[in-house]
Amino acid sequence: MQDLTTQEGADFLGVSRPFLVKLLETGNLRYHMTGTHRRVYLKYLMEYRLQRDREKMDAINQIVAFEEDAGLYDKVLLPDG
Repeated sequence: MQDLTTQEGADFLGVSRPFLVKLLETGNLRYHMTGTHRRVYLKYLMEYRLQRDREKMDAINQIVAFEEDAGLYDKVLLPDG
């Protein structure tokens, strides 16, 4: 398996390195140590990204469903002038 540094992993996810390190330290993303350095397998990064993207799409779909149910989806709201 290909392992990446925390900076490479952060770049892959499009997040900052400190944010990635927080994900690692809180157990939201698996990693291993190589000497004194954290390394993360590309496989785990890909799984995390897929899950993150699924959750993002679910949230968007919930917002759209709410707006459709409320009759707001096709309504244009203009500021009071």
